[in-house]
Amino acid sequence: MDSLIKQLSKYITHLIPCRCLICEQNSARLICTACQAALHKKDSIAIKNSCVQCGEKLQTNLYHSSIRPKVCGRCISQPPAFDQTFFAYVYQSPIADLILRFKYKEQLMLSQLLAEKIALKLLSMPKSSRPTLLIPIPLHPQRLKERGFNQALELAKHIGKRANIPVYKRHLVRVKQTKTQKQSKRRARALNMKGAFTLVQTFDLESQHIAIIDDVITTGSTMSEAAKTLRKAQPEQITLLAIAKRH
Repeated sequence: MDSLIKQLSKYITHLIPCRCLICEQNSARLICTACQAALHKKDSIAIKNSCVQCGEKLQTNLYHSSIRPKVCGRCISQPPAFDQTFFAYVYQSPIADLILRFKYKEQLMLSQLLAEKIALKLLSMPKSSRPTLLIPIPLHPQRLKERGFNQALELAKHIGKRANIPVYKRHLVRVKQTKTQKQSKRRARALNMKGAFTLVQTFDLESQHIAIIDDVITTGSTMSEAAKTLRKAQPEQITLLAIAKRH
């Protein structure tokens, strides 16, 4: 049955070809093979030279040792509430444009496309190292009403389905309607996010490996505050997962 569906899909695509969202050439996929390869090559070096704990760009090629992972000075001097960060892309065009279309123009079909690389990353890990549950960053009820959907939850649903990891969407609640942070600096963002979340259920988070999911990490203030809140439940490990990270 699956092979028949694939054959029909190819036949339909041949009759009604779609266009790559990046180069706008005819393509059987939302992003053509050539653009996918270019994206991977463009971001792989930047991601490789990022702090494994917070994802920040390393200023120098510290810790070349294959034994010791690369960790930035901030994480060494002020260890965050989370243990590691994975992101699929650097926040720059064309990925930034796709995220904006997904988030603000209600193009929900992009959620699967954007989340796929994170899902594949988790599937490539040994089962013992994978998160045991996914928690999307919640929106404040008023913001959710305005937007109509939570972009982090849409991403988490696809990642969870592909990697066979349950999504917990009711444990972490946003109780503070924070100001827009687009132009804010790191300290202002951290103060803005302080006390933004609360836990409504904790007993089934203890000793778990939690992955917090959001679309973009800028300074990390939002996910850091979420991690601090989730630490109260005494999980074994907290990982941050994002589609893109600003460098």
